Amino acid sequence: MTTPLPKRLPRISNSSYTKICLFSELIKLSDQELHDNILRHIYIDNLEFLKANFDHLQRLIKTGLFYQIVSNDIECLKYIEENLKDYTQVVLSLTDDYENKDRHYIKPLEFTKTTLELPLSYILWVNEISDKQKISLYMLNHQGYMHPICSNGYDYINLEALKKINELVNTLALKFKDYTDDEKAILISNYLQSKVQYVDENNISEASSGIYKTDSKGLPVTREIVSSPETVLLQHYGLCNGIANATMLLLNNPEMNVNIRSILGCSHVWNVILIDGKYYFIDNTWNITRNQNRYPDSLKAKSFCSDYLFFGSEKANMISHHIPETFCPIVEPQNIMEESIKVKEKKLSMVTSFSNYPGPVFESHRI
Repeated sequence: MTTPLPKRLPRISNSSYTKICLFSELIKLSDQELHDNILRHIYIDNLEFLKANFDHLQRLIKTGLFYQIVSNDIECLKYIEENLKDYTQVVLSLTDDYENKDRHYIKPLEFTKTTLELPLSYILWVNEISDKQKISLYMLNHQGYMHPICSNGYDYINLEALKKINELVNTLALKFKDYTDDEKAILISNYLQSKVQYVDENNISEASSGIYKTDSKGLPVTREIVSSPETVLLQHYGLCNGIANATMLLLNNPEMNVNIRSILGCSHVWNVILIDGKYYFIDNTWNITRNQNRYPDSLKAKSFCSDYLFFGSEKANMISHHIPETFCPIVEPQNIMEESIKVKEKKLSMVTSFSNYPGPVFESHRI
């Protein structure tokens, strides 16, 4: 059971985040009206309409006002790739349909004239991608607006890093793939808590318990680095966006096949997950940073915390910082019971340890 994205977007938005308009609405506007509105992105939701009005699309591109064409239909983007005459700085962005399925029908290497962006949640389902594959930064908010901002400071996939992530996924899947979805999520949360230290850019990290300074020993710690799931998975440190997207990659792939996505709100990124036909929240960043059993003066867990696993909308509202601004399926109001998680943890402790985690990646102290 999956929840599809909204089928319609608003006609025009003047928000600084939502400079986008439906193609079917744009073609009604004169050149002067186009210039008078804040528009940068074209959303196309119907292939037959696109074919019948392709000359209008080329006219819009020639105005120089648009550089991004967005659709949740890869066939629309393929048609544009094959027929658009002016390819100057044209980026084609595929939006997420929130389904977990084989994406072999998406062939990024066929897009040689335009730049193709893919949702990060699709990456491990696509058979082949190009090095430095562009990552889609688009998510929908509650009103159906596009949200064309970078939620993760993370633009590209590097093939060598992706190969290592795939190897990690396969290694974990050999141990975990035969468990239920909630058990897989617990196991992956435990894995990340055992490995990852929360580190913000410039080695200054703010948490509910204070401000921490890390010593990266000269290693660059920029916003892009700490926001990358590659850094979280391969170097074992990073920010909430990197941690949430790392959680998604480890679970949302052909081996583990768990329907989980990253969502943005309140300047924070966490996950929404489908368990037994119902959606819940997971926040592995808070499981690390608000873990009662951390290493001294460090945002690194010593043992497993389940406080922010499978919680509902009521708890999200109560703890704040978890009100989605981007598209999110309807989440259950109540949490999955803590006792149920503890029973699962006891069962899973037969295959992996939930305590005695390794120490922090970087030396750290509270300031």
